[in-house]
Amino acid sequence: MRIAFAWEWGSGSGHIMRFSPLARQAIQDGHQLTLIVRDSKRTRNLLSTYQLNHANISVIESPAWPRCPRDQLRLPNCLSQIAWNLGFFDQTATNQQIRWWRDRMHELRPELVVQDFGVTAGLVAWTLGIPTLRIGTGYTCAPRTEIPASIPALSDVSSDSHTTTNQSAWESLRERIRTGCQTNDLNPPDRWHEIINGCEEDRIATVALLDPYAPVRPNARYCGVWPAASSAMNRSDRWATAIAYLKPFPAWELFFSALRQCGVRVDLVPDGVDASLLRTCDPAWVRVQDRFVPIEKAAQNQRHLINNGNHGTSALALLSGMAVITCPLFLEQRLTADAIETAGLGLRVNLHRPKNFLQRLDEAFGSNAFTENARHFSTSQRQLFLNAAPNRLTLAKC
Repeated sequence: MRIAFAWEWGSGSGHIMRFSPLARQAIQDGHQLTLIVRDSKRTRNLLSTYQLNHANISVIESPAWPRCPRDQLRLPNCLSQIAWNLGFFDQTATNQQIRWWRDRMHELRPELVVQDFGVTAGLVAWTLGIPTLRIGTGYTCAPRTEIPASIPALSDVSSDSHTTTNQSAWESLRERIRTGCQTNDLNPPDRWHEIINGCEEDRIATVALLDPYAPVRPNARYCGVWPAASSAMNRSDRWATAIAYLKPFPAWELFFSALRQCGVRVDLVPDGVDASLLRTCDPAWVRVQDRFVPIEKAAQNQRHLINNGNHGTSALALLSGMAVITCPLFLEQRLTADAIETAGLGLRVNLHRPKNFLQRLDEAFGSNAFTENARHFSTSQRQLFLNAAPNRLTLAKC
């Protein structure tokens, strides 16, 4: 079977990490994979790390969308408005993207499209009658409803003005898509579940706690989370109090200074952090890792994870009994961070308020309550949702 994996939006390693066990099994089953991805360099590096370099896997980089001007940004309280902000605000770009994905579908002739974060590949697949299966977090896999469902934490769902605004935004997005399809000789989808496509076999790779749509997602089936297919493990011992997976941010030096004042030693796994910024970390308190340290390895020795609120590492840490201190940069990360703090499983540190770093970090590391709560969470959820990756891609219910 010819399978196309489509990752259009977002950054980081989680998109490929999440798909890697399915990719491995697909290759073993004799399928041909084309990975159409936002970051081809990172993808090729990860395929090498996971020992997934194979003649039956090819990589294509998807085209970038233009950045939305501030005056056209919309409140991102549902995936349709997020889609608008991430590129559909621009009709010319929408036409070009739909054309590009249409041409790739004609060229590759996939028998199944696996849609990661994005909607263009899925809606083009729908117009061509190609089965589509979605894979992603609760945030990226919105409910398959006739009109877009709002994220409850970001919406006053009882407000008439909210309903009117959402309806207007949905109609604007649908018009962009209709024009883009007609411009490219495609029959346009009309309903939201046709645009996001997907099927009963969608892989919602999360747990209910971290699904922002959970209150409005009927009959949800969560697949949980799983580590990458196979990767080299760096060392992890009891030297550090916490393991940190972090991207760079403006108050970096102040953050690590506050950790030092709290007496917290850190094993740091940097992501895109410049060497000059890494040199500001005191080696007596921060040990920079030269490659990825899997959560399941770190959990054997550390009780705390520090990250940017990345969904995959947060979920793996909680299911491994680790408290999570989040420093979110983006919307999905803020939703993940708020869910963790509300559940008493960790704390959120606001990176825009460096004066509060010491207080928040002292609270996070000065009590065993978060770790104990995380252990209870792990006890109740681990067996159901850890290492339960669906091992095959199927057309059965797509």
